[in-house]
Amino acid sequence: MIWRGPTLYDDHRSIAQSTPDTIRVTGDTGATVLRITADNPVRFRAFDVGTGGEYELRKAGLTVSRYVASCAGRRYTCNRTGFDFLAGAITPKREIRDASGELIAVTRGFPSGELGVNVAEPTLRADGFDEIQLVDLAFMTWALTFVDAPARRTRY
Repeated sequence: MIWRGPTLYDDHRSIAQSTPDTIRVTGDTGATVLRITADNPVRFRAFDVGTGGEYELRKAGLTVSRYVASCAGRRYTCNRTGFDFLAGAITPKREIRDASGELIAVTRGFPSGELGVNVAEPTLRADGFDEIQLVDLAFMTWALTFVDAPARRTRY
Protein backbone atom coordinates (compact mmCIF):
# COMPACT_ATOMS: atom_id res chain seq x y z
CA MET A 1 0.00 0.00 0.00
CA ILE A 2 1.07 3.60 -0.49
CA TRP A 3 -0.21 7.04 0.43
CA ARG A 4 -0.04 9.21 -2.71
CA GLY A 5 -1.33 12.65 -1.88
CA PRO A 6 -4.57 12.21 0.07
CA THR A 7 -5.26 8.66 -1.19
CA LEU A 8 -4.15 5.29 0.18
CA TYR A 9 -3.79 2.77 -2.63
CA ASP A 10 -3.60 -0.99 -2.42
CA ASP A 11 -2.17 -1.86 -5.82
CA HIS A 12 -4.26 0.48 -8.01
CA ARG A 13 -7.40 0.41 -5.86
CA SER A 14 -8.17 3.33 -3.54
CA ILE A 15 -8.94 2.08 -0.03
CA ALA A 16 -8.78 5.37 1.91
CA GLN A 17 -9.19 9.06 1.15
CA SER A 18 -8.29 12.00 3.35
CA THR A 19 -9.54 15.57 3.40
CA PRO A 20 -8.46 18.27 5.89
CA ASP A 21 -11.34 17.12 8.16
CA THR A 22 -11.86 13.40 7.51
CA ILE A 23 -10.34 10.05 6.68
CA ARG A 24 -12.71 7.74 4.77
CA VAL A 25 -11.75 4.06 4.70
CA THR A 26 -13.60 1.81 2.26
CA GLY A 27 -13.72 -1.88 3.15
CA ASP A 28 -15.69 -4.92 2.09
CA THR A 29 -18.66 -4.03 4.32
CA GLY A 30 -18.83 -0.32 3.53
CA ALA A 31 -17.09 2.87 4.52
CA THR A 32 -15.84 4.10 7.88
CA VAL A 33 -15.46 7.85 8.30
CA LEU A 34 -13.08 9.28 10.88
CA ARG A 35 -13.54 12.98 11.69
CA ILE A 36 -10.18 14.63 12.41
CA THR A 37 -10.31 16.79 15.55
CA ALA A 38 -6.59 17.63 15.86
CA ASP A 39 -4.07 17.46 13.02
CA ASN A 40 -0.97 18.34 15.02
CA PRO A 41 1.75 15.72 14.31
CA VAL A 42 2.60 15.70 18.01
CA ARG A 43 -0.93 14.53 18.88
CA PHE A 44 -3.15 13.58 15.94
CA ARG A 45 -6.77 12.82 16.94
CA ALA A 46 -9.99 11.69 15.29
CA PHE A 47 -13.24 9.90 16.11
CA ASP A 48 -15.35 7.39 14.23
CA VAL A 49 -18.50 9.18 13.03
CA GLY A 50 -20.55 5.96 13.17
CA THR A 51 -19.48 4.49 16.52
CA GLY A 52 -17.91 7.43 18.36
CA GLY A 53 -14.66 5.48 18.88
CA GLU A 54 -11.66 7.69 19.62
CA TYR A 55 -8.42 7.50 17.63
CA GLU A 56 -5.16 9.11 18.73
CA LEU A 57 -1.53 8.99 17.63
CA ARG A 58 0.91 10.86 19.87
CA LYS A 59 4.63 11.23 20.43
CA ALA A 60 6.00 9.02 23.19
CA GLY A 61 9.24 10.92 23.72
CA LEU A 62 11.13 14.08 22.91
CA THR A 63 11.77 13.16 19.28
CA VAL A 64 9.55 11.74 16.53
CA SER A 65 11.21 8.33 16.70
CA ARG A 66 8.56 6.85 19.04
CA TYR A 67 4.79 7.17 18.74
CA VAL A 68 1.94 5.36 20.47
CA ALA A 69 -1.58 4.98 19.14
CA SER A 70 -4.96 4.14 20.55
CA CYS A 71 -7.61 3.25 17.99
CA ALA A 72 -11.02 2.73 19.63
CA GLY A 73 -9.24 1.08 22.56
CA ARG A 74 -6.77 -0.97 20.51
CA ARG A 75 -3.15 -0.05 21.35
CA TYR A 76 -0.18 0.19 18.99
CA THR A 77 3.42 1.39 18.94
CA CYS A 78 4.93 3.12 15.91
CA ASN A 79 8.70 3.23 16.34
CA ARG A 80 11.44 4.23 13.93
CA THR A 81 13.82 1.41 13.20
CA GLY A 82 16.39 3.39 11.25
CA PHE A 83 16.67 4.31 7.62
CA ASP A 84 16.21 2.19 4.52
CA PHE A 85 19.30 2.75 2.38
CA LEU A 86 18.28 0.11 -0.17
CA ALA A 87 15.09 1.91 -1.24
CA GLY A 88 17.01 4.15 -3.65
CA ALA A 89 17.12 7.06 -1.22
CA ILE A 90 17.61 7.51 2.49
CA THR A 91 14.09 6.92 3.75
CA PRO A 92 12.90 6.68 7.36
CA LYS A 93 11.54 3.26 8.27
CA ARG A 94 8.99 2.68 11.05
CA GLU A 95 7.46 -0.49 12.51
CA ILE A 96 3.83 -0.55 13.64
CA ARG A 97 3.18 -3.20 16.29
CA ASP A 98 0.02 -4.13 18.17
CA ALA A 99 -0.26 -4.34 21.99
CA SER A 100 1.13 -7.88 22.03
CA GLY A 101 4.21 -6.75 20.07
CA GLU A 102 3.19 -8.44 16.83
CA LEU A 103 4.31 -6.63 13.67
CA ILE A 104 1.38 -5.10 11.78
CA ALA A 105 3.18 -3.06 9.12
CA VAL A 106 6.40 -1.28 8.18
CA THR A 107 6.23 2.22 6.73
CA ARG A 108 8.78 4.07 4.63
CA GLY A 109 8.66 7.78 3.88
CA PHE A 110 9.90 8.86 0.47
CA PRO A 111 11.32 12.24 -0.64
CA SER A 112 8.35 12.58 -3.02
CA GLY A 113 6.00 12.92 -0.02
CA GLU A 114 4.60 9.41 -0.42
CA LEU A 115 4.47 6.94 2.46
CA GLY A 116 4.83 3.26 1.63
CA VAL A 117 2.98 0.81 3.88
CA ASN A 118 4.06 -2.84 3.81
CA VAL A 119 1.53 -4.90 5.73
CA ALA A 120 2.88 -7.92 7.61
CA GLU A 121 1.83 -11.20 6.03
CA PRO A 122 -1.72 -11.81 7.34
CA THR A 123 -1.41 -15.58 7.13
CA LEU A 124 1.40 -15.42 9.68
CA ARG A 125 -0.78 -13.55 12.17
CA ALA A 126 -3.02 -15.54 14.48
CA ASP A 127 -6.03 -13.23 14.18
CA GLY A 128 -5.63 -12.26 10.50
CA PHE A 129 -6.07 -8.78 9.01
CA ASP A 130 -9.61 -7.43 9.16
CA GLU A 131 -11.44 -4.17 8.48
CA ILE A 132 -10.97 -2.85 12.00
CA GLN A 133 -7.22 -3.17 11.59
CA LEU A 134 -7.48 -1.57 8.14
CA VAL A 135 -9.17 1.50 9.65
CA ASP A 136 -6.55 1.62 12.41
CA LEU A 137 -3.74 1.27 9.89
CA ALA A 138 -5.18 3.96 7.60
CA PHE A 139 -5.52 6.37 10.55
CA MET A 140 -2.01 5.77 11.89
CA THR A 141 -0.27 5.87 8.52
CA TRP A 142 -2.09 9.04 7.41
CA ALA A 143 -0.95 10.76 10.61
CA LEU A 144 2.59 9.48 10.04
CA THR A 145 2.73 11.05 6.57
CA PHE A 146 3.08 14.40 8.36
CA VAL A 147 6.15 13.11 10.21
CA ASP A 148 7.86 10.66 7.88
CA ALA A 149 7.15 12.02 4.39
CA PRO A 150 9.59 14.95 4.18
CA ALA A 151 7.89 16.76 1.28
CA ARG A 152 4.74 17.38 3.34
CA ARG A 153 4.54 20.78 4.96
CA THR A 154 2.68 21.32 8.19
CA ARG A 155 1.93 24.38 10.29
CA TYR A 156 3.89 22.98 13.26
